[in-house]
Amino acid sequence: MIEAIKDGEIIYVCEGEKDVHSLERAGVAATCNPGGAGKWRDEYSEVLRDVIVVIVADRDEAGQRHARQVFASLQGVAAAAEIVEPAGEGLPDGRTIKDASDHLEAGFTVADFVTTTTGKDETPDLAPDLHEFLAVDDEPYDWLIPHVIERGDRLIWTGTEGTGKSVQVRTFAVCLAAGLHPFDRAVINPGRVLFIDCENSERKTRKHFRGLEKTARIKGRRVPDGNLRIICRPEGIDLLSEDDAAWLLERVTAHKPDMLCIGPFYRLHHGDMNDERYARLVTVILDKARARADCALITEAHAGHGEGPVRPVRPIGSSLLMRWPELGIGIRRAENAERSESGHYMTVDVVQWRGARDDDYRWPKQLTFGSRDRDEWPWVDPATQIRGVPDYRQEGDSA
Repeated sequence: MIEAIKDGEIIYVCEGEKDVHSLERAGVAATCNPGGAGKWRDEYSEVLRDVIVVIVADRDEAGQRHARQVFASLQGVAAAAEIVEPAGEGLPDGRTIKDASDHLEAGFTVADFVTTTTGKDETPDLAPDLHEFLAVDDEPYDWLIPHVIERGDRLIWTGTEGTGKSVQVRTFAVCLAAGLHPFDRAVINPGRVLFIDCENSERKTRKHFRGLEKTARIKGRRVPDGNLRIICRPEGIDLLSEDDAAWLLERVTAHKPDMLCIGPFYRLHHGDMNDERYARLVTVILDKARARADCALITEAHAGHGEGPVRPVRPIGSSLLMRWPELGIGIRRAENAERSESGHYMTVDVVQWRGARDDDYRWPKQLTFGSRDRDEWPWVDPATQIRGVPDYRQEGDSA
């Protein structure tokens, strides 16, 4: 490694000796610290002064935390540093790809590592003056789901108990990934989705998604491999903590989704739901994730309790949640709605408690429980039975 530094080579830092030897066999200079994850000392960074360093993070929380520790220690010391992690899903024998050795064993090269964090600072251009600003023609909408959600939008989806609000968030995810409109029954351009379930176990989440994936296939739009990625964190995450905030930004950077579905909101931090300070800190991290991937963001929130026939659908917690999203939409039992055998109401009203910015957003007024016999989505817009079904695909997209 000392000779490689003298020769101006890039130095790879990984978690253990096995990975060092694997990287060396791949033709690069590599090293690690003694003791494993979490044992990096600032004195080790001095050896790498003015060197370009690539830190290879293991695909687990301890490995990612260790990589961030090394990255922080190298700031102001190394000429440049970045964090990468293995690519691919699994090895031929079924084992998951966890570290640099697995990555190389699976047939990937050093160039195939996925960058999740860089230390590059970009100097922004000066903002345009008024005349430059007005001289630019308005860009068309960048719809992900036409007339429902645009790239960059923040949607808080709420609902009263018994309305199956979580089902619709999963439906949004599968529909975009498959290229199907969730309300119009139309074909749309498919997009990449990262779904982070902070409430349910992997077993329950698999059960929830199996029926939706089957419906997409029956409709002739199988979800393409890699278009819908799912992470289960049933213990929740705490975006008020530095580690969990960094973890989310790393996941978003690695997956580059068009839409991030994460929640429910109350499982994203361990603070007081009604304290605006905590809510603001959480939304700051969510906005960073949204900006980093240039994606839309959907999070679910619980609606408040109430008496009487008309229940409120505004989210409980800090009033910031009323102001933060572009779209605040909820569902509640429609008047005289019956319950299904599974306990869901058969018809719900769709209520915009924070209205869309303009008339080009066209959300349904009601949803009815879909028929499994007809292989419908769990919630169906009854208006699609009487209006035409447009094809929203752009030229060149195919089924």
